[in-house]
Amino acid sequence: MKSTHLIILLLFTCLFSQSVLADKIPITGEWDESGLRSSMPSPPEVYLENGILSVYFVDALSDLTITLRDSNGNLVYQAPISSPTSGKSFIVPVSLSAGEYTIVLSHYWGILTGQFEIE
Repeated sequence: MKSTHLIILLLFTCLFSQSVLADKIPITGEWDESGLRSSMPSPPEVYLENGILSVYFVDALSDLTITLRDSNGNLVYQAPISSPTSGKSFIVPVSLSAGEYTIVLSHYWGILTGQFEIE
């Protein structure tokens, strides 16, 4: 029984360490222009830790397009992703060098944009 509690505690620690240890990237934009607020999922969140970029799904969400560009406007990464359940993180599979970047999250519910720098 004690081992079950320990495993559950470790799982929660792993799930919530993303938002505690990583820097949250501020994102701005419009989310939900349809007015259907009662059924609208929460917008995803973007985190950066040690050069690793991740998108955290507060709620389940499908067909979210991530676009990542460097300071010169060059496309670094673009792909549609989905999370069938809430509370999941997607690690963007790119190796980022020093510089400034812009991330755009595009979905039916809206478009969110954030900027960050890798030193």
